[in-house]
Amino acid sequence: MYFTDKELHTISGTVISECNHPDHAFDADKQIKTCSIDIRVSNIFWIPKRQRNSFDLGRRNIFEVSPRRMWKKIVLSNNESITLKPGQMILGRTYEKISIPKENVGKLTTRSSFARLGLWTAGNCDLVNPGYSGHVPLELMNTSPNKIVIHPYLPLSQLFIMRLDGELGNSYDSELLNSKYVDDDGGPSVWWRDELVQKISRHITSNALAKPVLERLQKEVHQLDDRCLFRLDRFVDSKTFSNSDDLLSQFARSERARFSLYKLRRKFFLWAFPAALASLVLPELLQPLSKTISLLKDYDASLYFRIVITIILAFPAAYYFFSKKVRFFLDENDRQQDAD
Repeated sequence: MYFTDKELHTISGTVISECNHPDHAFDADKQIKTCSIDIRVSNIFWIPKRQRNSFDLGRRNIFEVSPRRMWKKIVLSNNESITLKPGQMILGRTYEKISIPKENVGKLTTRSSFARLGLWTAGNCDLVNPGYSGHVPLELMNTSPNKIVIHPYLPLSQLFIMRLDGELGNSYDSELLNSKYVDDDGGPSVWWRDELVQKISRHITSNALAKPVLERLQKEVHQLDDRCLFRLDRFVDSKTFSNSDDLLSQFARSERARFSLYKLRRKFFLWAFPAALASLVLPELLQPLSKTISLLKDYDASLYFRIVITIILAFPAAYYFFSKKVRFFLDENDRQQDAD
């Protein structure tokens, strides 16, 4: 049975909390409707990174090492917005922190006015469990042919509260259930923590990473970038390993070869571009400007060739000069050599 507006007013202080922005406090008189509570979208979003990787739901190890590596977190200010393209899905979260009493269950859906525009806010998951507490994730999806611009604190969703018919054995926050989203921040999925997924994963032995391997990766993962983690993901897919040490040594060997090639390319372009630029500029500085102009008019092939080569070398040189340092999974000896 759904709670009425009078009942929602009574429990709203328990259900809704942590509206921390002073300009966007919870207003029960405006947000509580006939039998629902208008819920606002937060200013925090996660956008999927464009990568050529798939979600293999039978594997969990690489995701466990860096669970949010496929998402980019964005925090908007009051005057900023985010655009949802047709067919695109991004993750948001509720601005209000929602806590469901253990004798109730919640249902979060899109408000009709926004659903009629083709906007989904709860995807295909609208249940909020008894005992849940956190910022409920919003799977924002645009099913219309038009772009939809979303601003923080818009009341896109509505929360219904219902009574349970019987007595509850274990609420969502019970330690016996080992629930995945206790005190949820509304971020990306941690599906691999599900006990049934773990059971399936143990049977996929060819792609399993032993605990010592995971422990070492978890210690060092903060030093790695997303590209290295994606390489590790593909490496585990493409190879077979006799044991944990074999996996780490083979991957480190692969990274060593990639690292050597990276250093070679970087040195080449960072030296080749200045050399090409010097070969183009210095000869012209040593002769009158009028002669240089006449060479351009008379189509001096060597001059034009040097110009083209300099322009071509400028792009990779700029990339290697301005880009962040690329990180590789190296063993201790390689790290020492790199430091030296």
